[in-house]
Amino acid sequence: MSMPTWVAEPATPPRLGRRLGPPAQIHHGKVVAQAILHTRLVHGMLDGQFCELRYPSPTTGDDTTRLVRYAVRGTDLVVLAEMADHDQWWRTFTRPYPVHVLLLRRWRQGLGHAAILGQPAWRQAMTAFAERYPHLAVAPADIFVVVSLRPAAPHLAVRLSRLSSGGQDSR
Repeated sequence: MSMPTWVAEPATPPRLGRRLGPPAQIHHGKVVAQAILHTRLVHGMLDGQFCELRYPSPTTGDDTTRLVRYAVRGTDLVVLAEMADHDQWWRTFTRPYPVHVLLLRRWRQGLGHAAILGQPAWRQAMTAFAERYPHLAVAPADIFVVVSLRPAAPHLAVRLSRLSSGGQDSR
C-alpha cells in the first residue's frame, strides 16, 4: 500500500472591502434584549438605552424590526446605524419614512430620516449621540437615523426628558 500524498492548495486572500457579519452570539443577544424590552418587570434594564424600531419594508411591505441604541434630542430619537456599510437598513430612511418605536414599554409613531455627513442634521445627531454615549467612538462615516416622534401624553414627555438627562426611569 502506498501512502496518500497531500497537495497543499494555495491560500486564497480574503476579499477586500467585504465585512463579515456579526457572530451568532450578537444575534442571540439581540433576541434576548428584545424579549426584555417586552417584559414588564425587567424592561428598565434596557429601556433607557435601547428601543425597538418597527417599519414596513418598502419592497415587500412586511414588518421589519430592529433593536437599536438611542439618544434623545428634544422630542427626537437619534439612532446610530451600526455597521452601516454592511447592513444597509438605514437606506429605508433616506426620505422621511413612517416608523413605530417601542419606548418606555409603549408603542409610539414617528417619522424617521437618515442623517448623513454633510447634512445639517448629521452634526446635531452626532453631538446628541456622543453626549449620551461618550465611550462609543463616532466616525464621520457613521450614519444616524433621526426619528421625530408624534406628540405624546404629558406623562410620557416627562419620562422621556428624564431619559435624555441620563437619569433612569424605574417604571
